[in-house]
Amino acid sequence: MSHSASQWGFPTASRRALLIHGMTMCSNSWEGIAQLLVADGFFVIAPNLLGHGGRECTSYRISDFAEDLQPYFAMDTSYDVIIGHSFGCLVTLSLLPFLPKTKETTMILVDSALELEEKKINIFQNMVLDWTANVRTTEEHMAENPAWSRRDCVLRTLGIATFDTNTVKVFRQNTPWSSNGLLKNLPPHVKITLLVSNPESIPHDIERINTKVLTGIGHWIQYECPDAIMDAIPLPRAKFQWGSPTACRRALLIHGLNSSSHTFHRVASALAAKGYLVVAPNLLGHALRKPGVDFQVQTLADELLPYFQAAEYDIIIGHSMGALVVLSLLKYLPRTKPTSVVLVDPSLELTAEQMMVAKVRFSNDVRTNPTAEDYMALNPLWTREDAIWRVLGTHIGRSTNSDDHIDGNAPWSFSHLIADKPAAAALTILVADPSKLECVAKFKDIRTVIVSDASHWIQYEFPEVIVEEALRNIEE
Repeated sequence: MSHSASQWGFPTASRRALLIHGMTMCSNSWEGIAQLLVADGFFVIAPNLLGHGGRECTSYRISDFAEDLQPYFAMDTSYDVIIGHSFGCLVTLSLLPFLPKTKETTMILVDSALELEEKKINIFQNMVLDWTANVRTTEEHMAENPAWSRRDCVLRTLGIATFDTNTVKVFRQNTPWSSNGLLKNLPPHVKITLLVSNPESIPHDIERINTKVLTGIGHWIQYECPDAIMDAIPLPRAKFQWGSPTACRRALLIHGLNSSSHTFHRVASALAAKGYLVVAPNLLGHALRKPGVDFQVQTLADELLPYFQAAEYDIIIGHSMGALVVLSLLKYLPRTKPTSVVLVDPSLELTAEQMMVAKVRFSNDVRTNPTAEDYMALNPLWTREDAIWRVLGTHIGRSTNSDDHIDGNAPWSFSHLIADKPAAAALTILVADPSKLECVAKFKDIRTVIVSDASHWIQYEFPEVIVEEALRNIEE
């Protein structure tokens, strides 16, 4: 029987994820989660189960669904993360015999129904029959599920429309409906996290299972709270975030050269307190990440596109070189959605001589290896935490970062990118040195602010100014 699957990311990525959808869904239903995983450096595969995504189903045992996926483990193919939703959780657990004997694997079971009594089986069977007999439109799904995006609703409709109704026989072919036994005697290299919307779904007397109850969330956790799934992945992350995953507003913060996502810790905490979910990616070549194909700012920006495919942002802030990355992303912003964009002390134009001075300055930090105490002595407005994050940014970056990125962007000229700003976006530039604003004088629809008594590290010294300016554009 022919197989079909969706995939995202580069097949050569160092990490792999396998996503198993639930009943009446299809591989595309993982779009949002897949994009987030790609942004974290994964190659993602989501197969269509038997009877789903246009596939026929003639075998109805859960073990048959798992056996059908065996080709995805051919030639010793393995996965760092395997995620299953609903009925897909039972299939996911049935994949345990296919896993490598020693490789660490994280399994995330999203709102599974591991144990069902006869009454519940009848309810679920009738519910699936109703879904297929009365296929709801995208608009109807949106009306019933205000937390879902339009994309989620389209994919929900697609899943039902491509479902083989014979597959409903699964409910009768797997009685008694009991899978808790699969959670016992787990191999030590397999870590399982169970995310549930109903505390009654938590299995009892099962060891080594990390369980999290998501209150106020429905069955479709991947649509309503995707970050809860991402947070369950205990692997090196390419981003850091603050705030509630269910926050109605989002902010994206982009750090500068020889820095990391934590450079914005005070700005991020303040925005989270204002009701924002704040995401701060680590750029290529920083925070232990490998560099890209080259060191151009546009390459750094393009690598962040999955963040924009997965969500829209109310606020976008970039510091130093991160501000240039933000400028390179302006052309990708929604044309009509109001977006507050704040550039923090960027060097938009540099002469060859100024580029050389910058290389020396950044290289000195790497060569002299200042301690947190050194930074605090030189910068009395910094907290100890600021100084520690500054040290960390240098230590977990590449030693040649400054030379590579400065040389890789010659001639250093970025002010022309301001012209890519959508009319709906508001742009503010904060600087410590007024001379940095000379190159933007010709642009009339931007706001410029000189932050007195600040150094290049405004996010450490006056984080409240950054937050105030970001929110000003939202409130106006």
